Amino acid sequence: YIAYCFARTPGLIAIGKYEGANQANGSPVIVDDGGAGFKPALLLIKNIDSAEDWYWYDNIRSPYNPTASIIVSNDTIVERTSADNQLDLTATGFKINDTGTLNAGTNTNNTYCYIAFGAEAFALNNRAT
Repeated sequence: YIAYCFARTPGLIAIGKYEGANQANGSPVIVDDGGAGFKPALLLIKNIDSAEDWYWYDNIRSPYNPTASIIVSNDTIVERTSADNQLDLTATGFKINDTGTLNAGTNTNNTYCYIAFGAEAFALNNRAT
C-alpha cells in the first residue's frame, strides 16, 4: 500500500469537493486552503460518485485559459488536448467551462473531489524573519 498525505496550507495546498452543474458555464470553485484561495499550478479532480478517471490540469502545459491539456493518469491515452473538460485557473481557484462529457469528467451531476497545489506560497511569504 502507498499513501500520500497532504494538509491544507494557505496559499499552497487546498483540498475539497464541489458539485458538478452539468452546464457549459459552471460556477467558480474557490479552493479550500484554509485561507482566501489561490491560483492552482497543479489541480487534480476525481469524480467520487462513480468510477471515473483522474484529471490533472497544470499551468505549464496550458499556461493560458482555458486549460485544454489534460493528463488522465489511469487511462491508456494519458495526455490529451481536448475541447471537453476545459476549465479556467483563476486567482482563487478554478471555473469549469464545459459539461465535461469526456468520460463524465469534471462537471456532470456528480460530486468531485480535488487537490490543488499553488504556484507560490503567498501566506508563507509573509513570515517574520
